[in-house]
Amino acid sequence: MIGKLISYSLVGTLAIALVGGSVYILATDTAETPVQTQKQSAPAIGSRMAAGGVDPNNAPGAAAVRVDGQGSGESGREAVRGDSSGGGNADGFTARESTLTLTAEETAGLTALLEEEKLAHDVYFALYEKWDYAAFRNIADSEQAHMAALRGILERAGVSDPTPEYGIGEFPTPAFQDLYILFTTQGGDSLADALKAGGAIEEMDILDIEQLLSETDNPELLRVYENLRQGSINHLRAYSKAYEKETGATYIPQYTTQAEFDTLMTAESRGYQGGGQSGSRKGTSGA
Repeated sequence: MIGKLISYSLVGTLAIALVGGSVYILATDTAETPVQTQKQSAPAIGSRMAAGGVDPNNAPGAAAVRVDGQGSGESGREAVRGDSSGGGNADGFTARESTLTLTAEETAGLTALLEEEKLAHDVYFALYEKWDYAAFRNIADSEQAHMAALRGILERAGVSDPTPEYGIGEFPTPAFQDLYILFTTQGGDSLADALKAGGAIEEMDILDIEQLLSETDNPELLRVYENLRQGSINHLRAYSKAYEKETGATYIPQYTTQAEFDTLMTAESRGYQGGGQSGSRKGTSGA
């Protein structure tokens, strides 16, 4: 979901997102046959300002702040029902007491990624409410922990969190608001479409995190980004397997290339384990 997102629009039945240096076209039709997303070349984008709501030239400074890194530790449906600012530690994320200095670009990237993780959490929460399918609940819990880890980094750097006053399905950046509407609408058509929406979000997340990894040498950020990337790989694996289980069809990657997807899926799963179960429908709500 889109740390480098600069623009997004709907054209007929196509959703168009400009992410990093590429234009991604996501077909929004509801046919059972998977639709391969087209990837087109576009000029490189050098800033995440529009996505993260942070101007790299006027980013907050790194004031001395301590953070305990502790959250509620809740899991299950009740934790997901709370607002998306909830806490909780994910495996691989450990509390840090020292302050942290970030560049303006690093601050902008972190802020955008936090909103991207909120998008994932809120979409999965909505899809769990619709389909009562366990994978959405499990992975929404995991996204909440991802948000807590990113908030801990921002707090240590003395950077304001742009999201606390926004509830489920509400975003400070209009592009993320549009994407929430897109993915929840797509995911409301069928369980198969909902699982494809989850896969699309995780593919986009992986691409954005890899871009952020290439733009910093800060060891703290590298540690957190790598843990987040591994979490997203696990989530993508869970969604693709669930899609294949529920439909009998092969999951076709929507934002990564087939080669990139195959490499991600065959990589050894390590570290973060949240949301690793493909889940099953527990009831008939939304069916």
